[in-house]
Amino acid sequence: MSLKFLRPLTGRPTSNSAIKATPGLSPLQKITQAYREKQASNLATTNQQIGKLSQDRLKLSVAATVATQKDQKPLDNYLNRSGEMVERRIANLQAKINGQTQSDS
Repeated sequence: MSLKFLRPLTGRPTSNSAIKATPGLSPLQKITQAYREKQASNLATTNQQIGKLSQDRLKLSVAATVATQKDQKPLDNYLNRSGEMVERRIANLQAKINGQTQSDS
């Protein structure tokens, strides 16, 4: 699983150059504006990740159902474990949105 969302991205509007380029605002207002833009961007990214993980969970659920019907127990167990990992990741991302912290266990 990629932890790309944890690494800072370059070229963000929250860089120092963006803060300096905003005319007519005090330094505190500029920093606040940049912080809000970054938070909005992070929220949008997190919501996109939740959407993708929800689709993955649905695919895993369908695959596990098919494996169960075909009596493929090892594959069914693997798919169920994968689905549980996806569900935990979704829960962690939703907790992140709500300002809570959970460990990625």
